[in-house]
Amino acid sequence: MTWTRFRGRRTASMFAIVALWGAVVCTAACGDSDTGEGTTSTNTATDTGGNVTADIADNDAGSTATTDTGSTTTDTGSTTTTDTGSSTDGGATDPDTGADAGPVDAGANCPGGAFCDCSTNDDCDNGICIDTADGKKCAKKCVDNCPKGFTCNKYGQGDSVFVCTPDHLAICAPCNVDKDCKYQGPTALCLDYGAAGKFCGAACKADADCPGGYGCVDVTDSAGSLVKQCKLKDAKAECKCSKWAIAAAAKTTCSVTNDEGTCKGERGCGATGLGKCNATTPEQEKCDNLDNDCDGTTDNLDKATKCGQKAWLDVGSKTACKEDADCKVKGETCADNKTCRKLIGECPGIAECAPGGQMICKNAKTPKLEACNGDDDDCDGVADEDYPWENPDTGAKVPIGGNCGLGVCKGGTVKCDTFSKSVCDTEKSAKLDKEACNDKDDDCDGKVDEDACEDGNACTTDTCDGSNSKCSNKPAKDCDDKNQCTTDSCDTKTGSCVHKPYVGSCDDGNACSEGDTCKQVGTESVCAPGATTKTCDDSNVCTDDSCDAKGGCVNLPNAVTVVCYTAKDKNTAGVGECSKGVQKCAGGKLPATCGGEVLPSLTEACDGKDDDCNGKTDEGCKSANVDLTFAAAYAGVEAGGKKAFIELSGSSPSGRGAGSKKTVHLGFIAWVQSLLK
Repeated sequence: MTWTRFRGRRTASMFAIVALWGAVVCTAACGDSDTGEGTTSTNTATDTGGNVTADIADNDAGSTATTDTGSTTTDTGSTTTTDTGSSTDGGATDPDTGADAGPVDAGANCPGGAFCDCSTNDDCDNGICIDTADGKKCAKKCVDNCPKGFTCNKYGQGDSVFVCTPDHLAICAPCNVDKDCKYQGPTALCLDYGAAGKFCGAACKADADCPGGYGCVDVTDSAGSLVKQCKLKDAKAECKCSKWAIAAAAKTTCSVTNDEGTCKGERGCGATGLGKCNATTPEQEKCDNLDNDCDGTTDNLDKATKCGQKAWLDVGSKTACKEDADCKVKGETCADNKTCRKLIGECPGIAECAPGGQMICKNAKTPKLEACNGDDDDCDGVADEDYPWENPDTGAKVPIGGNCGLGVCKGGTVKCDTFSKSVCDTEKSAKLDKEACNDKDDDCDGKVDEDACEDGNACTTDTCDGSNSKCSNKPAKDCDDKNQCTTDSCDTKTGSCVHKPYVGSCDDGNACSEGDTCKQVGTESVCAPGATTKTCDDSNVCTDDSCDAKGGCVNLPNAVTVVCYTAKDKNTAGVGECSKGVQKCAGGKLPATCGGEVLPSLTEACDGKDDDCNGKTDEGCKSANVDLTFAAAYAGVEAGGKKAFIELSGSSPSGRGAGSKKTVHLGFIAWVQSLLK
């Protein structure tokens, strides 16, 4: 059967009337029979005087299968239908509330219509007020048209009236035993969520049978059988109270656990939701007439509980205090008289609680200052620890009773000599006052033959050949300060080096300076550089000359370009046709030739130039100059090896002849005549 959602109060009311009429017809036609063609359900919704709860005992998937007249539709855990006259949410599930999310929108039906708020049956048009996770709501009569999260179930024990009941009314509600979850159905169990408490589950076969955020998991029921229940997937998630759980004041036991124990408490659903666990935090048991560690026994101190008797010296800052933390001077604690004093120690005893909640420390002795007597006087766990024997070679401290002795004193035992001193017992009998050159440690200090050959000269090295009992004293002190401007020596009494100033020539380490001399600068003798600097000019234009402070003169090849002129008479350069050339340095040398130079010619050519560069042009050549009159305008042509110009106006010859070379410019008529010849 397909239902079409209508908007508006009038159509909704009309549709509700039609739906109610259908339910009446179905009731009259179908009766209470489980066989036949009418709508049937093995589950019923019971009227409890305004508190109507669906009985879903036979629904092992958390919802009820329903059938429509003439056809069969199986519900697998949720029903997707459209509601007439009201709207539903998207069917999403909020794992925080523990119920199918979102109250169904009653729309314009309220008050009294389906899914409207109600307190008793009298508040509803159809006389049926049921519990939902969102509180009490007027029931919606149905065939199979329930919103998601609801299933169509039989209501009451009489006429076959079917209403939409919530699939997961009590899921995630606080509980203590399985029967607390009866509203979820007889197969719903009270599931353990650890310290957070116990909360209702719901029977399922697969995850699809559970609301969003829940998984269908295996759990063990009270009979020890493995069954499946809907439980929050996220282990860190916590159930929250629905309006139904708040109204029911659902509650559960909870606990707080730490290394000291586990304390139980209770939490439940109140006006603000799920309350915090009211269990106390377990603490180490103490004498206060309370069960601090929640083990069921009061003032039963742990065997590891420590106690002791303290004692203090009558010295210290003596500032007022309430606890040890108030005393800031190292070694001081808060004494019984509430002043900071130096603590002697604390002797342990057996901790017990006396009547009245006071702790007593049995069998504890009073601490005393440590003495060298074999006893642990200050109760710090070590006897005579303030009186060790000190190894003269390594400085290591050996406690009373330890092995001691070096050299000829080896093999001794540390003992108390007096109440305030220890000694290595072998030192009294074997130790010598002075070391001898004999390959032995005579003074028991861990060193053999040291100082046995000391000659009193601080500038010598004194050695002992113990196997031959021979001493040698060789000068070994080197007082050379590596300064060429000092005279060095050694003081035999002090062993100190003496450095006297020296005046004379020296080398300051700079190869470019000359005339270096030792000078006194303040308290130091230093080598001052000379006043002159070494000249490194090698007279080679093709090298760059410099002086290196470490290596001396450096002459590096360059690529200098030099102007050159090889004519015998250097004065001819730049006269007439003569000009200078260039030479470029390569490998530190000039090339043999002067590139690009023009030298004087041996003979003068009749070419209008000063070929021999003597300042005269074409001297010795015969003059053949012909003066001609140039036309005002003419055009030049060449024919038969002759150059001619066409005069544009006039016909007189024009041009100039020079020496044996003649150039004649002809007028137009002369030019034509010359062609006709």
